[in-house]
Amino acid sequence: MIDAAWVVATTCLLTSALVDLRVVHGTLDVPVADLLAMGLAGGWGLYSVARVGPMRAFGPLRDALAAPPLALPAWPWWALFLAVCGASCLANESAFQTLYYIVRNPLFSWLVYGVGVAGVVRDVVSPERVRWTATVHVVVAAGLLLPPSLWLGGDGHASAWMDLPGLINNHKVIAVAVAPWLGALVRWRPLVPSRFVAFLDVAVGLGCIAVAASFSKTAWICAALSLFAFAAPDGRPLVARPWAFGFAAVAAVAAMSLLPFVAGVVDMNDAFDSRMSLNLRAWRMWSGAPVFGWGPGSSVRWTMNEAPHWRIDGVDAHGVLQKIAGEVGTVGLATYALAYLWFLRRFVDATRPDADRFAQGAGLLGLGLQFELLLSTDYFSSAYWAPLAVAIGVVSRRSLRDHPTGISE
Repeated sequence: MIDAAWVVATTCLLTSALVDLRVVHGTLDVPVADLLAMGLAGGWGLYSVARVGPMRAFGPLRDALAAPPLALPAWPWWALFLAVCGASCLANESAFQTLYYIVRNPLFSWLVYGVGVAGVVRDVVSPERVRWTATVHVVVAAGLLLPPSLWLGGDGHASAWMDLPGLINNHKVIAVAVAPWLGALVRWRPLVPSRFVAFLDVAVGLGCIAVAASFSKTAWICAALSLFAFAAPDGRPLVARPWAFGFAAVAAVAAMSLLPFVAGVVDMNDAFDSRMSLNLRAWRMWSGAPVFGWGPGSSVRWTMNEAPHWRIDGVDAHGVLQKIAGEVGTVGLATYALAYLWFLRRFVDATRPDADRFAQGAGLLGLGLQFELLLSTDYFSSAYWAPLAVAIGVVSRRSLRDHPTGISE
């Protein structure tokens, strides 16, 4: 009964992170996913205090870092990035609006999801519950993704995107969210009891069909990298060749970013078509304020007055490099890169051939999310941070076995 309740609750968290379900009452407007995440993070905080005592849980910073319940992922680099965001905020004419954006997005996401929800996964949740949650989540998400994808395909507009009223304004976001889970589920398959293997296979099959039908190029590439990461045509898995695997990912990002320029695409059926204008806007923003940028959150406020680039006014940057460079400048991009590389290193380490399959699957999930970050708009949203919290929690569980002082050393 407890297992079923947990799977339902966490599936609701992961699924509501993809769609725009909100609690609205007067001036209150909060996503359901964030409320669920805050509940989990708060409960984990109380659990941590009860387990190790208030002095150790809330003691000096060094003790907190050494205590497994309060391991803080990439904390020095994230703190440095937040400080640069603050400096950019002071240099921005919309200082209050920008400050709210910093607190509500990068700070909230890291603290509630990266620390709190990840702590729940690491300290409380069993591997079986993680695998069940992931499987059910992929089935639910694929069920949401397939109908609009098939409808558009049957109507001859397979590459277009569809607004699902009350849920999400672009159904392809669901495809991008499903893709990183596929490789993780395949890697976890031998760990699943035989009577449940068929359900996991159905989840992977539905996920693959839904991603293929979505015509999301980002999801296609991520799914391919994730599913074939442990392919070993000559006995050595592809993921064990970081240079080759990394080159494939970088080449895919470069192709997605540059091909719209080469083709001179002027339509806006999907993110790929609009990348020419989005990248041009990012370049203009960076060149106009190359040190500290125009302030966090300013991409959606920057206007492009000439055709066809006006089409992306109000659309967020598609790619974290473009987002950070334009909004927080070169200094912000450098500090964010340190945090990004911290996560990347941990996920690469988790996919080593000598690691256990549970860690390998989480490492693949994390690598897929880090790859998609280079092409998507989900930098500080729950759609990125909720599954990232699962990956961090599982990987840090393994790291704590190998390094008892914690993962933040």
